[in-house]
Amino acid sequence: MKRYLLDTNILIYYLADAIPPERVGEIEDMLTSSFRISIITKIEFLGWKNHTPEGYALAQDFIRSAEVYPLTDTIADRAVHLRRTCG
Repeated sequence: MKRYLLDTNILIYYLADAIPPERVGEIEDMLTSSFRISIITKIEFLGWKNHTPEGYALAQDFIRSAEVYPLTDTIADRAVHLRRTCG
């Protein structure tokens, strides 16, 4: 089974119905089978200052179903490496 770590933009685009129709099924499969995010994504997603109270409550419920990975030095080092080598 493939495992995915989803980023903030995917969550935002998905909830805003901004995913291209041909990719929605793929994203929904990821969300159902492998909904994993980093703590940074949780902070970015829930920390958006323009949430309405209702939108914030929905975002919290959505994030509760995710497995949230903490940030460790190993993860930070890997992210730095990927960013420097892959753009």
